Parts: sequence; C-alpha cells; structure tokens
Amino acid sequence: MPRYTAEEFKQAIKDYCDEPGIMVVYTKDGQIECQAMTFDAIAQSLGWSGRQGIYDQEQHGDDYKEAIEYMRGRMRTYWTGQGAVGNQGFATFMMNCLGEVPAQKLEVSSKVTDTGGHDW
Repeated sequence: MPRYTAEEFKQAIKDYCDEPGIMVVYTKDGQIECQAMTFDAIAQSLGWSGRQGIYDQEQHGDDYKEAIEYMRGRMRTYWTGQGAVGNQGFATFMMNCLGEVPAQKLEVSSKVTDTGGHDW
C-alpha cells in the first residue's frame, strides 16, 4: 500500500521542487551552496530514508510514474542550469546520476558520397 495517494505524491514532489532545501557541496576550490535537487533529498522530505522509497512508488501505476518523471524533469532543468552558471563538473556528475549521458560530438565530414538511387 502506498504511503501517498497519486495526487498527494504529485503535489508533495511539486511542493519540494518549488522550494527545495539547500545543500553545501565541497569542491577543491572551496564550497558552493545549491538546491538539494537529488532523489535522496526529495525522498527524505517525503519521509523515506532514501531514494528507494521513490523508486518503490513506480509499482503503484502510471500516475506515480508520471510524478517521478516530472521530478526528473525538474532535476534535469536545475542541474543543466547549474552547468550554465559555472558549476559544470558537479552538474555533469548530477546529470550522470539521473541517467543522462553527455551528448556525443558528431563527426562531420565534408566528403559527399553518391550512393545512387536518385535521378540527377
């Protein structure tokens, strides 16, 4: 039995994402404060000890999955923004934690190859 109804779960995630906690991240150059937009922070705000509590909600149906996707989207937006303002290393790490992979560079060739099959 889920701890929250689907609507309560969605609203709790939205409320957290609208006003997330703050965490301190220590780097080789000192420390920065940023929003605690992580699975663990959100899960703990909802009363679980860690991210598994959120993952467990997926089994309760599409409404729960939709809420988790919304959360992932908000997290992606936040961490992408952190990369844009100079926290690139940590932002990349967090995006990797979300399962995002860095965009691959495309190799562009100036060579045109005629493969046939046309009426020029």
